[in-house]
This record gives sequence, structure tokens and C-alpha cells, in this order.
Amino acid sequence: MTKMRITPKLTTEFLNDQLQQWPVADLNYIILEKALEEDEEILFKNCFWVADKFIVNYRKGSLTADPKAALAGLRPCFLCDGARPVEQYGLEWENYNILVNPYPLSIPHFTIVHREHIPQRISGHILEMVKMTRLFEECCVFYNGPLCGASAPDHLHFQAFDIYNFRNIYQTLTYGFQICTYGKSSILIPPSNMSAVPFILINLAKDADLGILFDKVISALPEADPEPMMNIAAAKHKSHTLIAIFPRRKHRPDCYGQEQDQLLVSPAAAEMLGNFPCVSQKEFDHLDEETIQRVYDEVCVTHETFVKIIDRIGQ
Repeated sequence: MTKMRITPKLTTEFLNDQLQQWPVADLNYIILEKALEEDEEILFKNCFWVADKFIVNYRKGSLTADPKAALAGLRPCFLCDGARPVEQYGLEWENYNILVNPYPLSIPHFTIVHREHIPQRISGHILEMVKMTRLFEECCVFYNGPLCGASAPDHLHFQAFDIYNFRNIYQTLTYGFQICTYGKSSILIPPSNMSAVPFILINLAKDADLGILFDKVISALPEADPEPMMNIAAAKHKSHTLIAIFPRRKHRPDCYGQEQDQLLVSPAAAEMLGNFPCVSQKEFDHLDEETIQRVYDEVCVTHETFVKIIDRIGQ
């Protein structure tokens, strides 16, 4: 591992160096670059929400991953040092290794992996996630819960990709409803005509406010084992940090599968933000506004549950 001060210039050089040394990653970034040139933007008519879809067949492994096998220890952990490709090296930061993701959703795309093989749990690590937004100022950092999108639920990790993917979240700062304040920090929710998915936004002014506000949100979510189902995305915004928490009730939608009448769509944080990688032309053709909204409605908490969450936070 290489230990040094992480800067935007360094991460750019790091990415370029890895692509020069690692043919698999280099090919996939070339595929993604072409796919993004041919992507399609979907504008939602009933709310101010935008989704992008594009075809990258190398994401099939992630979309078909069985989290139960990982949680049961039935497959080697591909994030641990001994199991990673020989071409893949990392940058050390605190207790984490920063790695280039060889199956990117955007340019760039990094995976930030805890150096110990500890389970994917956000408890005790949300401040580290906030600090990561300052390392990757042109990226948003995201976390997939072990029950709703993490392809390695047995090893704590975060990911960072282009901050463009956070675009749907910013409007909540201007038009959202404030449901709780603590110091100069606050918790907001988007108006129903602004978002295709229910989410809670922490507008964090000081790191010292984070514990109180984040615990307020997490304790309001429906209970699940080993942690409430959620995806989280965070980004630096001026002097504040924005943390979007997407409560979930289901891992995959009813349409999920590889049969002729099914689609390989397995929403995680990227999809919650409006980023839909498609493994084939079939998924690309079928993912329109109506289908995406149906997927969202199936995997996110219901309106009734979301109202209860808001009430608990506001108490």
C-alpha cells in the first residue's frame, strides 16, 4: 500500500496509473466511456427527478451477487488483501485502503475498503464517511447496506463516484421541509413533487452535530437484522456536508431475474440517486419512467411507513 496525503490530483494520477497497469479495469473504463456517450436521460413527469440509463455488461456479476453466500462465508472475500488482483494496489487513508473500482458506474469510481475484515455496518463509521467527502470533493460517497445492495456484505466498504450523480438531492436544500434542527445543522425531507424516492437529508454544518442527528434518523427506521435497511449517499457542499439516507424495505423488485419476462435490476445507492447501469439492451429498452418508478415503489418504504419515520424524527 502507498501512504500519502490524498488530493484530487493524486486520485486522478492514481486512477490513470491503475488503468495503465490493469488491462481489465482499463477495458471497462473504455466501455463505460462509450456507454455514457450513448446514455439516455429519463425525465420524470410527476416530479423533478432525473434518471440516466446506460449499458455496461460487466456489471452482471454485481447485479447477480448473492449476499447470503457472502454473509454465510461461502465465498472468499474479494475485498481482502490476499484475494484482490495482483494489478490492484491502493492508497492508505486512516483505517482504509482506497482502490480503483474495476467495474465502474462513473468516471472516476473508487472503493474505500476497511483494512480489517469486519462486517458491512454503518454504526460507528458514519463520521468516517463524512470525512471521505472531503477527500473526494468532486465525488459523492455512498454506502450500501448488507441487506440492500452491498455485493460484499461481509467486509466494510464505501464507494465514491462522480458528484454529478448527486444532482437530484441538491434541490431539497432549497425546497425541502425542515423537520428537525440541532445547532446549525438540520434534517430535511423533499416535497413529494421533487423526488421519485423517499429519503431523509441531513444538512450537516459541524461534525459534532452528526452523532445526534444520524442516531435520530437511524432509530426512526424500521428495525431489521443486522441493521435497518438503507442506502446512504453523502457529498461536500460548500462548508456543509449533505447526507441522504434512503430507507428500504426490500432488496430486489418483483421483476428481478434472468428469465425472458424478467429484468436484471437490483437497486442500490447508485439507483436510488438515479444512476441505472443496464447489463443488456433488454434492460435498457424496458427501463422507462413507469418501470423505474415501480421498482422504486417496491424496494423503498411505503408512504405510510415514511410518514411514521418522519414523525419519529420530529419528536
